[in-house]
Amino acid sequence: MERLAEIDTVLLDKTGTVTVGEPRLVNAGEVDPRALATAAALALHSRHPIATALHEATGAVQPLVGEIREVPGAGIEAETSDGVYRLGSRVFACGGAGAASGQSEAILSLDRRELACFRSRPGYVPLPAKASTPSRALGLRRASFRATASRSSPRLPVGSGLQDGAQSFRRAAR
Repeated sequence: MERLAEIDTVLLDKTGTVTVGEPRLVNAGEVDPRALATAAALALHSRHPIATALHEATGAVQPLVGEIREVPGAGIEAETSDGVYRLGSRVFACGGAGAASGQSEAILSLDRRELACFRSRPGYVPLPAKASTPSRALGLRRASFRATASRSSPRLPVGSGLQDGAQSFRRAAR
């Protein structure tokens, strides 16, 4: 918290939004309700942001009966009387089989057979029209840039320390 007092520049992308670490499920209506309920029941056992989005998309769910464990960096699995359910990365859930969507996704599988793909996108907080007023009142510089290269994108000053952060942002946005 003490380091926040050292901030002198706020760097925002051109959309006028700030991304928050709360993804939103974008395809819940396209998924079999039983698969969604199973995924949400598994998601209860994880604090991962996509698991939280799955649970929030369904509300109350019946808990799964079986041995449930979280595999750090991969997902959650439950050994049930139906077989082994897995929710997580495509490699974890299906052993790498299947086509990736190119979006943030969590795969639900039963015995390595894909049952559903849950796609998500980041949550956004729109900035108020006069968002620069509070930053100016605090003595902060405000700059905008694009996550992708373009002729109209301002170049960040070399040696400002902002180029490394912008490069990281661009890589994360891909």
